[in-house]
Amino acid sequence: ERLDGDDEDQLWRLVQAGFRERRKMLHNVLSRQLSLPADRVDRALAAAGIARDRRPQTVSVGEWRTLALALGRLPGDLRGRTREERARAVEVAGAEAAEAGE
Repeated sequence: ERLDGDDEDQLWRLVQAGFRERRKMLHNVLSRQLSLPADRVDRALAAAGIARDRRPQTVSVGEWRTLALALGRLPGDLRGRTREERARAVEVAGAEAAEAGE
């Protein structure tokens, strides 16, 4: 099944983030690379049926898609931003997730 352009972009960003750090477990690398609260990442991994200590290379394409759906909208790309800008984005993402009931 073909994804629409926006969903494909979100999936691609998720997979890239998963592989951006070598030899790391998903729950660590995704929260750091996507500037998401760790509890949001852990809830999405659990909802997708993916153990939090899995490494990205062990995740199938179908599991990445399921994880992307479980995570919902990703925040904007924060690479190249200051530490303060990234911290603020994490706060905003956490507040948005709380409002959405995630």
